[in-house]
Amino acid sequence: MGLPRGYCGLCVVCGEPGHIRHHPGAGRFTGTWCDFHYRVLAFTHPLAPLGTFLWLTVVASAIFAARHFVHY
Repeated sequence: MGLPRGYCGLCVVCGEPGHIRHHPGAGRFTGTWCDFHYRVLAFTHPLAPLGTFLWLTVVASAIFAARHFVHY
């Protein structure tokens, strides 16, 4: 397949050499990701542990900002 030694496949996002890993979120999917895209997915996917914290923080900040700018 022409992969460098130590890599299992090509990243499903960018096509760079990567490793086969379970989806970092709650999805039932195993795919090949390069290190960069796996970290991005772990931080941005709403069902990944870090992604859940990030999205809850964003939503809470938006609610706080909306309450702050809306005058009754």
